[in-house]
Amino acid sequence: MQFASPFFGTNASSRPTAKGIMANHPGACCGNSFSSVSLKGNMNIQASIRCSCLVLVGLLLSFLTPSQAAATVVELSYTVAATAKDNGPQDGVFDAFTPLNFGSVDNNGYTSFRTALEFDISAVPAGSVINAATLTIVVGFVEGTRQIALNGYSGSGAISLGDFSLNGLVGNATLNPPGPQTVIFDATVFLESLLTSGEVFAGFNVREDPANPSNFTVFSVLDYGPRLSIDFVAQAVPEPSPVSLLGAGLLAILFVTRLRGRRKPVP
Repeated sequence: MQFASPFFGTNASSRPTAKGIMANHPGACCGNSFSSVSLKGNMNIQASIRCSCLVLVGLLLSFLTPSQAAATVVELSYTVAATAKDNGPQDGVFDAFTPLNFGSVDNNGYTSFRTALEFDISAVPAGSVINAATLTIVVGFVEGTRQIALNGYSGSGAISLGDFSLNGLVGNATLNPPGPQTVIFDATVFLESLLTSGEVFAGFNVREDPANPSNFTVFSVLDYGPRLSIDFVAQAVPEPSPVSLLGAGLLAILFVTRLRGRRKPVP
């Protein structure tokens, strides 16, 4: 009498062997290996996402905190200067340069001397914010109470006779005797207009206005070297907006995630 096993049948030849089990069910021996590979892949994806997020947050913080540009002050000497004379009776048209009277200013109501000077302002970048601009002139000699006027114009780097007649009042000052006096003109608005127009030279002419018939002494405005001081802040370099950075970061995360997801475990 043979005893029939409920698991293996009635004879040894019909019993399933370990080899047969492995052949029919290959996953039975490799299941743990596949699970470990899959787990490692998921961990790598998560680590990549975390790193990408940290980088993105750092970039956003750096751009959300605007950097303050430092102010710069330039002190400029004139690049060219000249003096001209309107022969009497004066008509507002200057007749000739007068090198022997270089730096002179005078208006006695009949004959007029004016001095023009120009500054190269190319050291100030276009689009800069002008905090302040001043022109400092030391008047060499003053006899009696005199008044001078400073007019500005767009220069060219070379002074012509027509430049002495150009009007564009920057400021005026009253001079009181005796001796040299320092006069400081506020040229902020004038410099702003030049830079907005993309000009390279700032021109000024100095005249006595109104005329003073009782004083015939000519005074000088170039003996002590006029100085143009410009306090400015250069325009900041355009930076990516936080929204564009956020979009770029999210795209990077999506790319890394898809790249990781395509990798298949090696059996």
